[in-house]
Amino acid sequence: MSQAMLQSPKLKGSMSGFLEHHGENENQVTSMGRKQRRTYKYRFLKLSSILEPGRPPKTNKAAILNDVVRMLTQLRSEANTLKESNEEVQEKIGDLKAGKHKLRDEKQKIKADKEKLEQQV
Repeated sequence: MSQAMLQSPKLKGSMSGFLEHHGENENQVTSMGRKQRRTYKYRFLKLSSILEPGRPPKTNKAAILNDVVRMLTQLRSEANTLKESNEEVQEKIGDLKAGKHKLRDEKQKIKADKEKLEQQV
């Protein structure tokens, strides 16, 4: 709430009653508002520096949020691509394991046939 609105006679009475009811005064409310704005400003600057390290952080909150949306969309797309790639690799691994088992069985059969032939000679 702006300082001018807090000072208006119409709101001042009802706002003061509200604040007194909650155990706060007008100075505490404006101080909390400033602190919260500073916290948000710091978080947006930090977010901006994370999105584009090495560049001066953006201060326009809308631009920062647009960058966040763009990056999240890009990361989701990359994650989906990696999931699909992983599924293909897992399928190939399954095929290779099946082929390995088949070769192992064939080797055992050949070994058994060899032993039979050696016994016949």
